[in-house]
Amino acid sequence: MRNLIKHILKEETDSVDPKKIEILKKFIIDYYSKTDWFKEVDFKMGSWKSAISSKEIPEIIITIYVLDEYEFVDESGNIIFSKIEFSDLIDEIDFLMNVLFPRDNRGRYTAVWVLDVEQQ
Repeated sequence: MRNLIKHILKEETDSVDPKKIEILKKFIIDYYSKTDWFKEVDFKMGSWKSAISSKEIPEIIITIYVLDEYEFVDESGNIIFSKIEFSDLIDEIDFLMNVLFPRDNRGRYTAVWVLDVEQQ
């Protein structure tokens, strides 16, 4: 019984509230809805393990889909999106993540995020 309770508590603390994901999704859609390159945004959940701690924490994988015409290929053949500025969005998402998923009492992250950009 004790192990069952620990397992349930672990799932509760390691899961991400869907309402928080909706807040992030709405923010990104509102942030970029007026641009001519934004297509859509998608969220997937993963897990991340710190080198310092053996505890896994939720990883929120944010994928922003852009229209094809904003693709730019550099001389090495790498696809980059030079016409699109993401630094402000990254700062805003980082701020929201700190509000929605504050660090625990030891200063460790309770969730992390990754931003991916793909063309459609």
